[in-house]
Amino acid sequence: MLFSLAAFLASCAFAQGAKNTRPNLQARSNYSPKHARQLPANAPGVKTLVTPQNITIRYKEPGKEGVCETTPGVNSYSGYIDLDENTHTFFWFFEARHNPEKAPTTLWLNGGPGSDSMIGLFEGISTSVLLVSVFDWSRTWSLFCNPEFNNSTKSVLMERSLEYAVSVTATVNNLFLCPLPLNSYPEWPRGIFILSAPLFLPSPRENIVLICRSGVGFSYSQEEAGSLNPYTGVVEPASFAGAAGRYPVINATALDTTNLAAVAAWHVLQGFLGGLPQLDPNIKSKEFNLWTESYGGHYGPAFFEYFYEQNSLIANGTTKGIQLNFNTLGIINGIIDEAIQAGYYPEFATKNTYGIVAYNDTVYKYAKFANEMIGGCLDQISQCRATNQSSLADFAICAEAANMCRDNVEGSYYNYGNRGTYDIRHPQQDPTPPGYFADYLNLASTASALGVNLNYSSSNNDVYYAFQQTGDFIFPDFKIDLEKILNNSVRVALIYGDADYICNWFGGQAISLNINYQHKKEFAAAGYSPFLVNGTEYGEVRQYGNFSFLRMYESGHEVPYYQPLASLEMFKRTLHGRNVADGKTKLTGNYSSPGIANATHTESFVPLPTSTSASASGSSSSATAAAKNAHIPEW
Repeated sequence: MLFSLAAFLASCAFAQGAKNTRPNLQARSNYSPKHARQLPANAPGVKTLVTPQNITIRYKEPGKEGVCETTPGVNSYSGYIDLDENTHTFFWFFEARHNPEKAPTTLWLNGGPGSDSMIGLFEGISTSVLLVSVFDWSRTWSLFCNPEFNNSTKSVLMERSLEYAVSVTATVNNLFLCPLPLNSYPEWPRGIFILSAPLFLPSPRENIVLICRSGVGFSYSQEEAGSLNPYTGVVEPASFAGAAGRYPVINATALDTTNLAAVAAWHVLQGFLGGLPQLDPNIKSKEFNLWTESYGGHYGPAFFEYFYEQNSLIANGTTKGIQLNFNTLGIINGIIDEAIQAGYYPEFATKNTYGIVAYNDTVYKYAKFANEMIGGCLDQISQCRATNQSSLADFAICAEAANMCRDNVEGSYYNYGNRGTYDIRHPQQDPTPPGYFADYLNLASTASALGVNLNYSSSNNDVYYAFQQTGDFIFPDFKIDLEKILNNSVRVALIYGDADYICNWFGGQAISLNINYQHKKEFAAAGYSPFLVNGTEYGEVRQYGNFSFLRMYESGHEVPYYQPLASLEMFKRTLHGRNVADGKTKLTGNYSSPGIANATHTESFVPLPTSTSASASGSSSSATAAAKNAHIPEW
């Protein structure tokens, strides 16, 4: 069976909040791209088509201009879906390299409100088969090929990059390549200039489309010359601090809940599918899957359930549209129901399977008390859920509850833990995955090839704050949606990296056992089987029929980045309807995984360096000094 990936990475990750108790739900670098501060020119050669639904699609073929998919005979398209005069949604479509007409469509959503789909493309599914390497194409360009950096700095960076790249080229086949503009740098070995090898393209047999929500990344309602406020990250007009770039402008409160976003996403998806026969006549399959992560624990269930309802209306002739055949919903490290998951923050911080105790017993007791006390997290969630979640008064009650939970129960770890939000094994200022892809997207040549004239930024904090003010974070709908989906016999896979704090696997496991669907008891009675790929154990999985929960070993928040080969195999087995544990059994409605009752695997950890050792290390390294003098982030 051949797949396709429609990566609809709508509004991906919580944007970074003002408080350190509010990290975004999607791991993202704080890197500020050096090439983002200029007014881009209008892209030449943009083509236009009009769909039968009277929606305009503007597009170019970036592969023909040397951007990313340059395989002979394989098409790629990027540009805008113009739903109306105020909704211009950026997309980037990659045709499968083999038999695209047989490839089903998979929609990929990368987390919560405010951050762009490109985060998922470059830091999640696209870097997923770079194994343990932090080498990526855009970083190499921005750090090594930047003419601002002197030769000694370039030499240091080349040495570091080669160290990582060797491990990549030795293990990855069928790479998804973007050639570097290296005419001025003949000393750099051209064979290792890898942009990415996407998770779903190990043998490239999938179609991919990225569609990004309005106001985020390259999508927009209106365009405005201005700058980004250094404190809030929001776009401000040129009258405030000059015209440093051209950015998207939107009304963020128009779509400030997950349920509203689901409606908008359906219209955009239908708009794209309506134009696909003209854009790429090769694509025929109507099979549909949705995969997501992080705040996608909200998006995935809500979007999938809304799509399913609309699809039923199309099927019975009540409404018009393009009918899809629903197959699978996958959620990676998702925040699905705060009422269930909040209580596992202090447990994971002190009793995780790495033996890390992130804070002391006093802080542990405080976080537990903040969750369970009168007027605490759970109490306020109950008050929110007694409302209709529709009026300003409702939103205020729910937002206050979300603040209580995030600042006190979840947030105690950020104030006292000194460890990574997305990987508890790392220090708090966690650079993994790196976010240097923004430099590449802000190159004039890239923007021209993609058909855009906006500066790229990876997040829009206005969207984050709009969602925060409605209390969407703690709404109850998403677990209910998941129950409906399972009862409709759709396959559902939950996957949690076991080193992630913010959407930790303790809470994910609790969610899996609290889904009140028709086979809840049978699922709970199933055992944990080893998750094996080529004889190596990568995790533990519980599965009954069409529902599975997988704990992935040694993985942070973005599981495919940490365990690329295992993630790919998990994806393939799930879509093929095979058992997740070893892929040898064709699923039936009463399949039950054998094994132990609890996931018991443990790993050791490396203690964090002391400030003294870190300082000594820094002072003795000429490479580190050169990087700092060139304003280069640490590897």
